[in-house]
Amino acid sequence: MSERSALDLYHDLVRVIDRAAAEKNIYAVPAAAEAAAMAGGQTHKGLSERWTYSYTDKPGQTLELHCRWYDQSQAFSPAPDMHRMSVALKTGESEFSHSAEYEE
Repeated sequence: MSERSALDLYHDLVRVIDRAAAEKNIYAVPAAAEAAAMAGGQTHKGLSERWTYSYTDKPGQTLELHCRWYDQSQAFSPAPDMHRMSVALKTGESEFSHSAEYEE
């Protein structure tokens, strides 16, 4: 646990996700999670990549961050890679979530 509130981190990650989508740079999202000392990391690497992070603040609010990219191509039908990023905050009374995606 850390001194930082999960709500503040949530708002920071919303901005990071929006910027990553605009700049088509999914790698900025796991870099931000690592910089914030969130627990987790890369869970899959190969023809796709996936990252999962979590954070719980002192009051017990839990933040979850997920990002992944994968090849949408099928046999005889090439397609761009899909990049998806999402963050969700669960508080005792409500839930906030934000996501973005882009193809490249």
